[in-house]
Amino acid sequence: RHWRAPPPHDQASAAVCVQHPLQAFSRSYFADDPRLSSYAGEIAEALNHRDARAPAFVSQSLPEGAQGVVELADLLAFWKSPSGYFCRRRLGMQLQMEADIPQDQEPFVLDKLQEWALEQEILRLQRQGVDAGQALAILGQQSLPPAGLGAVAYWRREPMVARFAQRLAETLPAAAQAADLDLLLGGYRLQGMLTGIGPTGLVLWQLSGLKAELWLRFWILHLLAQRGVGPCPSRFLHRDGCSVLPALDGAVAEATLITLLDYFTQGQSFPLPFFPRTAMAYAESALQGSPPDPATLPAWRGSGRPGDGPPGEAEASAVRVAFRGRDPLQDPFGEIALTVWGPLLALREQPDEF
Repeated sequence: RHWRAPPPHDQASAAVCVQHPLQAFSRSYFADDPRLSSYAGEIAEALNHRDARAPAFVSQSLPEGAQGVVELADLLAFWKSPSGYFCRRRLGMQLQMEADIPQDQEPFVLDKLQEWALEQEILRLQRQGVDAGQALAILGQQSLPPAGLGAVAYWRREPMVARFAQRLAETLPAAAQAADLDLLLGGYRLQGMLTGIGPTGLVLWQLSGLKAELWLRFWILHLLAQRGVGPCPSRFLHRDGCSVLPALDGAVAEATLITLLDYFTQGQSFPLPFFPRTAMAYAESALQGSPPDPATLPAWRGSGRPGDGPPGEAEASAVRVAFRGRDPLQDPFGEIALTVWGPLLALREQPDEF
């Protein structure tokens, strides 16, 4: 229980005692009490403009970059995160990620990213013919939590990875080939290597869920196979099963690729308002006749509860920087979302489960 003297003694105490706020940015330091003062002019300036809207990070288009060959790797990186590509590749910014911050606790439990990395290592060792016991010993010296906790983490994932490895061995063509692409698409020249070409079409795989970013990668590579190799189906083997895209006419594939390259070019000069997961959720609803408010979509705002699902795309550092001072979901967000996702969603089939 705190003791406080009754008036007027309380007023007398206030006259001789000064209570300093714990934070240097407290407004009390910049109020009328002459006993509280601050030399931090930048804080005073910030408080004076606390209600002002932040200026736009990019207010006008940047000069176009050097024209020439578009590398396939650059196109894929762009559509994974247009905002991230603009900040990192176009502006040369280094954006600190939460994963880059050193941890201050022992890694007794793996986080989601570490779990994914462990699954990739287990799969790599299994495809090399390493038995489970030896794989556990190898990984125990690298990335697993100490002692029995590491064994628990390993055996929780090994059966699923083993099933995936078996399905992968059954699905991959015995004599998969690679095509060195050099395509003229409208006014663009696209170069890169396309792997996984078999007698029945393109076969791609990744041990993860088929999220929006991977769907776009799958879609671009499927289009390139139609244009560079010839009409053929494409299969993508992933954690949840095997997704298939049917063969397309080469002219249709070329027109779609040119549209994606046009947006790629726009995104070099100005941040493109396209966010893969949010745009996919918006397009799925809009194509069913009920376009939602994209700001309310979980893909954009997240769950609001730490550890409950992936963070919303609104929280991505590149999005917050590139679209500072602007509404990233205003037009032409909806138009771009439908243009990019519409053709893919029309062809997408439900995956064949394991």
